[in-house]
Amino acid sequence: MRVCLAAQVLSSSVEDALTLLDEVETTETRKLIRLMDKFFDCLNVRNTFHGTTTRYENLHPYTKCNDEQLKWLKETFLGYFDEWEKEMKSLPAGTVTKKEKAAMKLSKETVEGLRITTMSLTELIPILLSDDDCKYILSEVFSQDPLEINFS
Repeated sequence: MRVCLAAQVLSSSVEDALTLLDEVETTETRKLIRLMDKFFDCLNVRNTFHGTTTRYENLHPYTKCNDEQLKWLKETFLGYFDEWEKEMKSLPAGTVTKKEKAAMKLSKETVEGLRITTMSLTELIPILLSDDDCKYILSEVFSQDPLEINFS
């Protein structure tokens, strides 16, 4: 997967463009894009000042065990996928085909990958920050992007 392309497609600028269209059919797509954009920001904190200079609050380093970004990742971000999954399961039998249902959601592997990544980060950061010598965490250091660039 080309991570940089996914980050461009699932960005706030694309969400803004869809918002300009103001079509009700894009409501859930815009919501997903907004969530994914914030998710990418939360995972790509690269230095201590980037959040301040860009004015993106999600690019600030993690400094507290109970950081709001961690709470958002666990509750809002993962909660969105839980709700989506419940909606798909609650569709009455026979209203859509299996193929149509599969097209209406992310693959099981994609959702599982998002869950593993999110839970790993939200569990690891508080552990690291509980050490008195650790003042902040830059989430980009956990990225596999260098491996993907090298081997893709």
